[in-house]
Amino acid sequence: MGDFEDHMTVRDVAVELGITKARVDQLIKSGRLKVAARAGGMRWLSRKAVAKFKRLDRPAGRPQKRGGKS
Repeated sequence: MGDFEDHMTVRDVAVELGITKARVDQLIKSGRLKVAARAGGMRWLSRKAVAKFKRLDRPAGRPQKRGGKS
């Protein structure tokens, strides 16, 4: 397969997005995140795709942080 430096496991994605692995599975199943490769019994997602998702598509139930006074 190739080099996996540009890919993340489902667990890594969950940590990066601050959500559970189950929620990542839901996002994959719904097509909002796409598995780039499968190797060694693991699913790998592109770091670029995860970064784009993080910028553009906030997971449901997770409010955006807003600046300003509390």
